[in-house]
Amino acid sequence: MAISAISGGAIFNANGALTLQDEITFYYNAANIQPPVGSSGHGGGIYNEAGSVDISQSYFIENNTLGMNATGGAIYNEGNAFIQETAFTSNSAYHGGAVINHGLVAATNVSFSSNIAAQNGANICIVANLFSGFAT
Repeated sequence: MAISAISGGAIFNANGALTLQDEITFYYNAANIQPPVGSSGHGGGIYNEAGSVDISQSYFIENNTLGMNATGGAIYNEGNAFIQETAFTSNSAYHGGAVINHGLVAATNVSFSSNIAAQNGANICIVANLFSGFAT
């Protein structure tokens, strides 16, 4: 089932500590354009505003954001995101097809395949702060 919102198509984490593990699949979620006209969606699967997200052994498939400045097809991060053994496939956004980062992202054994961005970072777009880890 597809879920749609303006920010965080499936999950919006304002300031909490969120743990997602063991084969969780985010499939075909969307952050879409909403009124007022001209606004864009952010974080098709997850929007992490200022909290902490720990993701392991999960899948982000065909999540998207819509709008001229839509960001983070699968994940929009302004907090701390720790991602391990997770696959990002066929996600899309204007910036950061799979992930856009304004905070801290640490990734280990993460794979990216067929993600699309109209402008910057088909897989990851690092706007500010840190990214560390190993991705394929």
